[in-house]
Parts: sequence; structure tokens; C-alpha cells
Amino acid sequence: MICTSISWLGRRVKLRAPAVAAAFTLRGTARDPAPSSGIRRVEVSLYRRVGSRCSVYRGSGRWRTTSCVTARRTFVRARLRPGSSQRTWSLRVGGMAFGPHTLVVRSIDGAGLASRATRRTLQR
Repeated sequence: MICTSISWLGRRVKLRAPAVAAAFTLRGTARDPAPSSGIRRVEVSLYRRVGSRCSVYRGSGRWRTTSCVTARRTFVRARLRPGSSQRTWSLRVGGMAFGPHTLVVRSIDGAGLASRATRRTLQR
């Protein structure tokens, strides 16, 4: 069983940044209890509903407007710190607009098994 958590986020988080272009880093942990094949990668989906469409984070400070169905299936890889069964991950996010955003995090182990997605609401 793989467990992905967003260790420093509560149920609802307020991100305080001075402007839309300000960047910040999301962080969390992923663990794969023994016997394990280790965490291979962590994937993050960050999107915001804009009318009938959604704006989804594509990495490197880029956002794209698309259907909300596509946004929910769009993931970018987070950066992993070395470790064995528990690894720390981070993702630098820039250009986040004001308003509520949905954050979904999942991890994939060495055997290719995906964790259950962890979902949080971020308020900017």
C-alpha cells in the first residue's frame, strides 16, 4: 500500500503571495511501507475552475485553459528527494491566480502501482 500525504497542508490552506506571478513551493511526503519497491515518482495536479472551463498548471509557471475533465487528468511530476521507503517531494508553482484551486497528489512505486490520490483545496 502506497501512502501519499501533503504533510504541511490542512483541510483548507490559505496561500499568501503578493501577486499572481509570485512563486511558491508545495511540499509533502510519500511513503511505501515494507516490503516495498520504493517510490518512483510523485505526480501533482493543480487546477482552478474558471466559468465552465478549468485552468490547469502545466509546470514551469505555465497555466493552460482546458476542459475540467482534462484538467483533472493532467499531472506534472514533482521533484523527489532521495530516500528509501519515505521520500519528500516538492513542486515549485508560479503564476497562480487568486481564488480556490484543487490540488491532487498521487505517488507511483517501483512496481508501477499508484497510490490513492490525496485531494486538498488551496485558497489564494
